[in-house]
Amino acid sequence: MATEEEEVEQRTYEEVANTDENTSSVWENKENITLIWFDTNIQIDSPDIQLTKRKLKEINNDTLVFTDINLCIQRIESIKSKKIFLVVSGMSADTLLSKVHNLCQIDSVFIFCMKKSKYDRELIEDGNYSKIVDIFVEQSSLIRSIQKNVELAEKQMDILRFYEQNQKPTRNLTKESASFIWHQLLKEVLQKMPSGDENAKEEMLKKCRLYYRDNKKVLKDIDEFARKYSKHDAVKWYTKNRFIFKLINEALRTEDVEVLYTFRFYLIDLCSELSKNHQRILEYQQPLSLYRGTTCTKDYIQFLKDSVDHLISTNGFFSTSKQIEVAEMYADVGKNLTEKNDCESIIYKINYDPNAHPKTIVADVSGESQFPEEKEFLFDLGTVFQITEFYYNEEKKYWICEMVPSNKGLEIAKEYLAFQRDEINHEESDISIVFGNLLFKMGEHIKCRNYFQNLLSNQVDTNVLNRIEINQGLGRALTGLREFDLSRNYFQDAYALCTGNNSSLGKRAKLLGHIGFTYDRQGNFNTALDYYFKALKLVNNDAQCTNQIAYLLTKIGQTYYSLGQDDLSLKHFEKSYIYLQKSVPEDHPDMIEYYNNMCIAYYHRGLYHAALYYQWKSYEIILT
Repeated sequence: MATEEEEVEQRTYEEVANTDENTSSVWENKENITLIWFDTNIQIDSPDIQLTKRKLKEINNDTLVFTDINLCIQRIESIKSKKIFLVVSGMSADTLLSKVHNLCQIDSVFIFCMKKSKYDRELIEDGNYSKIVDIFVEQSSLIRSIQKNVELAEKQMDILRFYEQNQKPTRNLTKESASFIWHQLLKEVLQKMPSGDENAKEEMLKKCRLYYRDNKKVLKDIDEFARKYSKHDAVKWYTKNRFIFKLINEALRTEDVEVLYTFRFYLIDLCSELSKNHQRILEYQQPLSLYRGTTCTKDYIQFLKDSVDHLISTNGFFSTSKQIEVAEMYADVGKNLTEKNDCESIIYKINYDPNAHPKTIVADVSGESQFPEEKEFLFDLGTVFQITEFYYNEEKKYWICEMVPSNKGLEIAKEYLAFQRDEINHEESDISIVFGNLLFKMGEHIKCRNYFQNLLSNQVDTNVLNRIEINQGLGRALTGLREFDLSRNYFQDAYALCTGNNSSLGKRAKLLGHIGFTYDRQGNFNTALDYYFKALKLVNNDAQCTNQIAYLLTKIGQTYYSLGQDDLSLKHFEKSYIYLQKSVPEDHPDMIEYYNNMCIAYYHRGLYHAALYYQWKSYEIILT
């Protein structure tokens, strides 16, 4: 397969082991797609196979090669959140596909063999394997087809988040709604991060070179970026669909704060250039119809049907086209999708009026795009739309989701910020702190820890309040990861800062409560009670801390329950209710927790009627 010249060139580039079977990656993978090549008759270490693998990695960095079918199936089944492109030899195809073809993560299959006619009837004409793209006998045509389909799949990736209409920003957020608000705050938080200009650029390039260290083609792109990049070219680099496009979009899709922090200087440049370009749209003043095409499962189609009038947010830059034909191409219109992944075509139609929505940033980037004929328009980070209509085009056999831009996303984010600042006793909370706390509410404890560690190591000011909040954020993240000894250290550091800064008694009590909770989780109940009562003593007579008092009484009640002291447990739960009534509405999640605690305590004492009463009270709130 390889020429003598290519073989010599190949030997000068050491292949790292983390792409072979039975190995694990030193660097966490950042790709949207996993490309798997399975063939029982290849020698992985041969120069010919290594060269082919390198060509595949140039298309998609996450490329794995297998010769053992059981290991291959095991890896396929372990991949849950990514699409899999499967390259398989004709001889091995039926054996493997019979076991994995119907898995939802298998997106596309490419057959690579010596004789196409031999497998046409067996694999394609019988119609058993609808995900087969084609059968290839030449490496060059296989590579071109994989590259085309990878690029198409990357542009079809789901980058939308929904906000539940009955969700109140001042209540405990669902993960989906927390993610929605997180993306609304992202751009402002990025702008507050230290960029350091050239230092930030060099940091980004260094990490990109490490990540792509065995990918010659991408390393050339990185070197070109290092030599030629300027702020005015930010849009052009994004539309090239190279390493920047891939890493940024995957980081935005998965809320990977570590990668987003690495690319902060570039993201700020890109947002700035889109904003400048947007001014030309405002000058044009004419309404636009813009389109985006993709494929969705039938379940997702039903979800969209039920979401008319709801808000939908992009969790990245939202690419659209002025030409519906381009969107139809990306939506695979005209193909029989029902047999493939149970998917259907959908076109998002955005009705954009610059006079009605001047703050919604969208830019005409067709002049800077690698594909100017696609007439691409790019919406800024976190753009929010409202779904207005959802219907089926019988003639062309695809769904249409009509949307208009909305300012409600920013209103929700502002309301949530105001609530969070009120929750910490009206202190002026930095938005970057709230942003990290949202990661905790989303259950993303590792990302939350990494984010606050970055804030702590890069803090250049002497704002003690911020340092207190960062240490507290780290402590909470580590508690979520069950690293209680380490989390306690950060809570204690925050408490020491509080005592040296004359911070509010409420803040000190909250930190003592966190310390007590770490002992509680470790089964050291008496020490936990000591900290809870010490915290309670600080705020017991403070009318501004009724919610904090309720929290501490609840924790004391739960700890007594763990010790088997039911009377003391019930006594403190009942006392917590007095303070809850003063501090939160009846439908607040803290009330649900109170009723659940009372239910469990009465059930443990064998008082089942009382337990049932409190369980029903909890259920009533959940239903509203």
